[in-house]
Amino acid sequence: MKHKPNILFYYYYYENYTGGAMSMGNLVRSVDKTRINPIFGSQIESEMSKDLGEQVDILIHKLPNRLQQTNSAALNTSLFGKIIWAKDVLKANLSFKKIIKNNDIELVICRGSRSVLLLGFGCKLKNIPLVWDIALEKKSYGFMRLIHRIAFSLSSKVITEAKSQHDFIFNSLASKYSHKLGVIETSLRQNIIDRALKTHTLRKEKTKEKFKCLIPATIDPRKNQFEAIKAVNKLKDQGINIYIDFAGPVVDENYFSELKKYIKENDLEDHFQFLGWRDDVIEILAHYTILLLVSKNEGVPRAIIEAMFAGVPVVATEVGGIPDVVVPNKTGILIQSPESSAISTALKQAFDNPDQLVAFSKEAHIQALKRFTPEVEAKQYEDLFFELLESK
Repeated sequence: MKHKPNILFYYYYYENYTGGAMSMGNLVRSVDKTRINPIFGSQIESEMSKDLGEQVDILIHKLPNRLQQTNSAALNTSLFGKIIWAKDVLKANLSFKKIIKNNDIELVICRGSRSVLLLGFGCKLKNIPLVWDIALEKKSYGFMRLIHRIAFSLSSKVITEAKSQHDFIFNSLASKYSHKLGVIETSLRQNIIDRALKTHTLRKEKTKEKFKCLIPATIDPRKNQFEAIKAVNKLKDQGINIYIDFAGPVVDENYFSELKKYIKENDLEDHFQFLGWRDDVIEILAHYTILLLVSKNEGVPRAIIEAMFAGVPVVATEVGGIPDVVVPNKTGILIQSPESSAISTALKQAFDNPDQLVAFSKEAHIQALKRFTPEVEAKQYEDLFFELLESK
């Protein structure tokens, strides 16, 4: 292909420029602009569009109010509500078809099944490739399974951050659409990598007196902090003192109240701190023995990759894409289930084997430098784009 194709990177923006939004933004910044012309698209103006607007053109695809509701609200509405929602989705696709034509878009990459539904029919009508990029998706059950079937049929390629996500998210659909599935590992922004490398240097100079864990996650049931707290209580009864700091905003006040109540009733106040939202998680990692994630479901958490660059051992539940990043007993410890008994077992292994943690730290750091830089990720996406464009 001799000319630079216009490629639209579309992200349905929610509330925070973190996680999946940050990953998409990182990709837009990192692609080789001598090979392609990246354009960023979203349904609203946001912190993300403002940030990326300094480097690329921005397209806003305005949607009806009904399509601005959360995924769960859309899925849990009545049958009549779903029909009205479907009509709005069709209107959104027809308007997107015009955007494709007016801006000479040749390929679209979007994140999440919701985005595929909003854009996919428009791409089909204009006969341009659509790449469905997956971070975190609900599992294919019930109405969500229908959504996934439609999204697969509209997509030219479906990219996950880890191979284990294929079966974990899509179960039997993974084998049916295996020819469309691929894996490209996510990366971090270079400035984030640079901060993590400074932490790596600083961490080697520090001596840790306590076994301290950091859980960087929003306070809500999916992140499963309650089971981590119960695991620490079990270990305390065995004479093993583990300390956990929680870094993340509260999104479920009732759940937060339950956590604090349990901590107080079991005299665990000295073992836990709630730090709230922190924008210096990478820097404070230097003060912790391990990064701990006990979520019930995940994509590939950026926090794990940040910890690997920083040389901080990871102990995490074996869910989503985590097993593709954390190699058990080589770069970290995988927790077999999100229950307190499994969490306490993994924490005891880490507590009892400090030399093993040092080995994990070194190997994880090496793997991060090989696998998770922006250049590595961007080159794989670029090659995919040209493969799809040339096969039209």
